Amino acid sequence: MGSGHSFPVAWRDIPSNIYQTVSFIWCLLHDEKLNDKRRALASRGLKDPIDFSNVHQPGAGVFITQDTAGVSIPMAYVPSNVTATGPIAMSVGSAAEQDPELAAWVERAPTVMVNLGSLMEYDAARARPMAAALKIMLERTGVQALWKLNRAEGLRDEDWRPLVEDFIASDRLRVSKWLPVDPATLLETGHIVASVHHGGANCYHEAIAAGVPHLILPGWLDLYNYAARVEEIEVGIWGNKKTAPGFSVDELSSAFLKLVDGGPASVLMRENAKKISRTLARPGRDVAADEIARLAAWGH
Repeated sequence: MGSGHSFPVAWRDIPSNIYQTVSFIWCLLHDEKLNDKRRALASRGLKDPIDFSNVHQPGAGVFITQDTAGVSIPMAYVPSNVTATGPIAMSVGSAAEQDPELAAWVERAPTVMVNLGSLMEYDAARARPMAAALKIMLERTGVQALWKLNRAEGLRDEDWRPLVEDFIASDRLRVSKWLPVDPATLLETGHIVASVHHGGANCYHEAIAAGVPHLILPGWLDLYNYAARVEEIEVGIWGNKKTAPGFSVDELSSAFLKLVDGGPASVLMRENAKKISRTLARPGRDVAADEIARLAAWGH
């Protein structure tokens, strides 16, 4: 879990996998913030709160998961109380309804969307290589880019902006703290050619549903699995394999170009992403809603 190892785990990676699993268990048992939450929940009458040793209880509960055939790590056995729905994305207004001006802008050219979620912040060590890599991509291709820049305290414009000032001025690069259109909706426009994200479950499944290739930049435990997975199923690139949880100009710019330069690898990832998207018969949110309604009808 969180190792970034390929699956099935290679023999050479088994010692590392064991070490990381033991470290993870130790953290779960001794993390003070987690223990504070357990105590607070227990004081309110909740029995065995946040008990990771007792998650699987056939017949005692139900689970709805975004697990998607061919996309998630294959499971040899799925318990009867687990419903796999495929990607679950919110149903919201169109891009034109949410922000007509941005919707028109993404139609101008193939667009790369950089959205590392709400928790990952850019300090100078992250913002500078990202800006430099975007500069290289914009110089060598005809794409444009939308960059959600969640600033860490202390990040200054002079740390990154001079590298891309010309592209901001020409409106081929837009930079903002928040995206005025829901990311899943932007992906659904058909004008986003690459989703650059941190490997969060929502970002991953939204891009899968839209048939858009990934560039994943994981920064903590539960993000590495998706980074490894997109390379295994050839729908994306792990863009900081050598430098995580940070990223370097060389590694990131190489990943950008491989993803959008129109070469054989770029075409293969785009075709594979579209092929997977076409296998999704129904939106996962509809499958989940049907299951919840069924459970409610039975008085669950």
